[in-house]
Amino acid sequence: TPDFGLRLGEQLQPSAHGPMGYLALSSPDLWSALKALRDYLPTRLPWVAVDLSLQDGSMICELRFIIGLDDNHTARVTMAECFAMIMQSFVEAVLGRAATEACIRFAHPPPAHAQSYNGYLHAPYSFGASSNTYQLPVELAEVKNASGDNSSYRLTQDLCNKLLEATP
Repeated sequence: TPDFGLRLGEQLQPSAHGPMGYLALSSPDLWSALKALRDYLPTRLPWVAVDLSLQDGSMICELRFIIGLDDNHTARVTMAECFAMIMQSFVEAVLGRAATEACIRFAHPPPAHAQSYNGYLHAPYSFGASSNTYQLPVELAEVKNASGDNSSYRLTQDLCNKLLEATP
């Protein structure tokens, strides 16, 4: 279906990502959860990367394709939609609420199914950006994770490091 990327991403809640997801869920704060996603994403999705930066009062999570998808518009749109949904689920799991203050930017032009985005995304979004990004106010970086658990975080971080070392 045209909204496959959104539907797939909706299913990929943090717990579906194994140790990386549990690391994020047990992280002390939102910034730590986003770093877990950035650092250990290669153990789950080795064809993409997430770059994190702090710019002009915002936390910016940018999707970067590791494999060339230049000629495959459908794959790029699907991956960007999935990325937005995964970011939304990780952020909202830590915040414990909808991240309505986020700003989602897609690099692709509006697809034919653009109206369906309203049923999936909880924050404003736009099309035709220079890159695929999920942006949040920087003051959310230190928001405490209600399900954070320091001992689980450390144990899961060790496991994620071992998995990362074993990833080709």
